[in-house]
Amino acid sequence: MPARLLVPIGFLIFIWSPSALLGQAADDLASSRQLYENQCARCHGIDGGGGEGPSLIGRQFSHAADDESLTRIIRNGIPGTAMPGAGWLDEDEAKFLANYVWTLASIEPVPVPGNQALGRILFEGKGECATCHIVNGLGTGLGPELSDIGARRDVRYLRRSLLNPGAVLPRGQLGPHSSFLIVKAEMQDGRTFRGMRVNEDAFVLLLRDQGGNYLTLVKSDTSALEREFGTSFMPDYNELMTEDEIVNLVAYMASLRGNR
Repeated sequence: MPARLLVPIGFLIFIWSPSALLGQAADDLASSRQLYENQCARCHGIDGGGGEGPSLIGRQFSHAADDESLTRIIRNGIPGTAMPGAGWLDEDEAKFLANYVWTLASIEPVPVPGNQALGRILFEGKGECATCHIVNGLGTGLGPELSDIGARRDVRYLRRSLLNPGAVLPRGQLGPHSSFLIVKAEMQDGRTFRGMRVNEDAFVLLLRDQGGNYLTLVKSDTSALEREFGTSFMPDYNELMTEDEIVNLVAYMASLRGNR
């Protein structure tokens, strides 16, 4: 009689039990979450709610319709946007990360408190936001365009941008916060100019002042240049509006999602 392989029944129960499979799934989720926190949380938030980058909660991704395309975006980024690639991840790691991103996208977004209609009135009126920002083609482009700000930023970020605007300046081509970096220039003839830096090289500084005027300054004609990091032309709305008004203004901004 051929020898029989004896396997303890308890071992078989462990291998095939639903609890073992659930345990493995939990381990995979924890590992993919850790990978997300290491690679993505700085821009998209520790919980996927957004920050410098858009919220991933409840999202439909315009550039990714399936696992393959999302994996490709994670590794290569999206050209022409602030989404960088993580080319150091191998294919399996990128797929693992994509699986976790899909779990975030499937979460039902939490309703935003506040009254959007009243927020729009504040945006266009008391807040004077349209004097610096464009929404759906209306306004002035001194600051960032806000037509899809609700798709790119979460509610917490929007609130911080109203209460402490200098702390949440967006990144630019010349480095962190550079697109909206304010520079004060003192000229050798006694004149003083102050504006947002548009461009700069070793010889010339291009500024845009609060009136929207462009100023080209030759550096050799300046006596001092002061870069005002963490400063914004945008006022602190904590001093201009009540708490209810801020909540309503945030609700309106969160509703601005462009064509997404």
